[in-house]
Amino acid sequence: MNKKFWSFTNSIGQNGTEQSELMLYGDISQRSWWGDEITPKQFADDLARCGTNDLTVRINSGGGDVFAAQAIYNMLKGYAGQVTVMIDGICASAATIVACAGDKVVMPSNALYMIHNPSVCLLDAYDADELEKITNYLSSVKQTIVNVYLQRNVSATEDDLKRFMDNETWLTADEAKDYGFIDEIGGDVAEQAVMNKGLLVVNKVSCKYAAKNAAKIEQVINQKGAEPMPTQNEKTVLNKIAELLGIDTKASAAVPTANDAVAVERERIAALDAMKNGNEAVNRIIEVAKANGQAVNDVKPFVDSLQDMPEPQNKALEAITQLIQDNVQSGAQNVGAVATPAADDADVQRKKELDEVVNFANSMRGAN
Repeated sequence: MNKKFWSFTNSIGQNGTEQSELMLYGDISQRSWWGDEITPKQFADDLARCGTNDLTVRINSGGGDVFAAQAIYNMLKGYAGQVTVMIDGICASAATIVACAGDKVVMPSNALYMIHNPSVCLLDAYDADELEKITNYLSSVKQTIVNVYLQRNVSATEDDLKRFMDNETWLTADEAKDYGFIDEIGGDVAEQAVMNKGLLVVNKVSCKYAAKNAAKIEQVINQKGAEPMPTQNEKTVLNKIAELLGIDTKASAAVPTANDAVAVERERIAALDAMKNGNEAVNRIIEVAKANGQAVNDVKPFVDSLQDMPEPQNKALEAITQLIQDNVQSGAQNVGAVATPAADDADVQRKKELDEVVNFANSMRGAN
């Protein structure tokens, strides 16, 4: 039997009614529940002792075992009482599965919500067939996680969710509310948060993070005590989307709805897909643009430069792809305060980048 990683308490509320609380601080299971029948049963027994009390689930966890999280999620979904999830600091990885079981999910303005792909630790020698089986296994596990998010009726599509997981996406409370992962912004803010060499520690609970997300995480944890502005939230996010797509937000005083933003995003994806012509290098450019928020006008010069080039092979294809990625990727994932270049400088840099692609394409055609 695994050591308990949870604790239940029952008490009498101010209104005289019984209430229960579940604490999930730290890793969700030190080892897998896979093949362990005793530990899940112990959790179920502890939950049953809460009767039909209103249950508050307090989460400060960097994640853990996905099987344990899925089992807890299913038990909480079947619980007879009202389930309110309070995110006390970090809700990351497998912990987000548990959070989705709440009838209501509340998150402070400076807490963090992170979703990413499942992973497995390998401590043996494996051949290609065995590794392929593991890859397929992880894909199946990923789909079960996506299904949980969709059951919560999040506003993101299945493809969006998978892309967020691929990119290890950290969400602020505003963003998590926009996507439907949480319902309210409020509650007590986290008291202590420290970042150190790829490790985020909130109230003594740690979670690893990718270097590309450091700036955003630091920005959020430094918001201690900041008041949320839910009335401005939708407008702010939509303005960010419009800015990435090159839309003039000052052209109209009307504030678009969330449905409008979804429609715009779908149109952007469809327009980019329409540029695909069977050339593998072009197709890869399009996929990079889709993942990084670029529109047709951002990549059209690069696509046009490769239009008549023969299908590249092997190392040539990889070289083209790398060159395009270096020039097309916007770096929007690294949030930071940087100076905006002058329009002339930006035009010169863009022309330089385009010339590099054209010259490379000409070399592939055999031109001087």
